[in-house]
Amino acid sequence: GDLDFLACAEHPQALAKVFTTMPEVSKVLASGETKCSVRLDINNIHIQADLRLVPKESFGAALMYFTGSKEHNVRLRERALRRKLTLNEYGLFPLDDDSTPPQQRGVKAVASRTEESIYKALELPWIPPEVREDRTLEEIATHEGVHALIQLDDIKSELHAHTTASDGR
Repeated sequence: GDLDFLACAEHPQALAKVFTTMPEVSKVLASGETKCSVRLDINNIHIQADLRLVPKESFGAALMYFTGSKEHNVRLRERALRRKLTLNEYGLFPLDDDSTPPQQRGVKAVASRTEESIYKALELPWIPPEVREDRTLEEIATHEGVHALIQLDDIKSELHAHTTASDGR
């Protein structure tokens, strides 16, 4: 029901300003250091768009967090806790008793730059976004469905068509 964008930028505030001042923006819902939300109106279509700004070193963690279902993310966090780690959209960190988020305290992440590094640190194979759903991680990691995703080598032909918008009839 909305559009989600994830970005890293040398000047995140400049990117946030561009995002919130696009001509299609009819209303700015929120604008902060790490997240902006706007309402877009394009050809009488109204949709919310959210921009999340993360540091480059946290991109993999944020991408994994925002492409997994809520249930999948809960299962990953539970697995992290069993390994005395904590997982959030900024990375996988050593678990301690401090309630302040580890990235705000300058704690070095165990893994964060890539999705693959986080899954590896959690002793799992990389799980494609298409199957990050509400099943046990073990089911997903060993399920045939992961391997049944269409790959480039699976494509045996090409369908080519013209529309009335070009030279088709």
